[in-house]
Amino acid sequence: MARTLRLAVAQSTVPEDPTDRGALRAAGQEIRALTVEAAEAGARLVQFPEGAITYPSKHVMAAGPAGELVPADWSRAAWDVMREEAESITALAGKLGLWTVFGSIHPLTPPNRPHNSLYVVSDHGQLVARYDKRFLSHTEVSYLYSPGHQPLVIEVDGIRLGFALCIEANFPEVFAEYERLDVDCVLL
Repeated sequence: MARTLRLAVAQSTVPEDPTDRGALRAAGQEIRALTVEAAEAGARLVQFPEGAITYPSKHVMAAGPAGELVPADWSRAAWDVMREEAESITALAGKLGLWTVFGSIHPLTPPNRPHNSLYVVSDHGQLVARYDKRFLSHTEVSYLYSPGHQPLVIEVDGIRLGFALCIEANFPEVFAEYERLDVDCVLL
């Protein structure tokens, strides 16, 4: 018997400034509206892009007085709003019975830089996993983020899913590893 998974891929507006509370709330609202649309179209899982709640511009978070790059000051980010929006998206996923995958930044204990992550929410409205981007650009690793360390595999309706972000598409070893882990599909 063939296994199937109806997947919706949604592109939302991604704010570049994690200090802009209004933009973060608007991003959350748009994600929720697109989640409803995906559920109404019969999707079983909806995937949003890297940084759907926010994908900080290096020029916002890591620009020095003369425009040079400096380590990002993450204390300025509106972490409370990002958490509230993520919790609201999670609750809606449970209400709709829709697996939901969305990107945001994940805080770590200072002075560690955050992870650039994908959050995986079950159809019961529970955060079940988080994928942290492992391969970072020079700018990301030097000024913005901490790398993740391991692949992530989850199963939805008998389909094994792996996860990757952004420039990881350029690293065959990411996909070879998922092949060894017997995944059916990599969400990128």
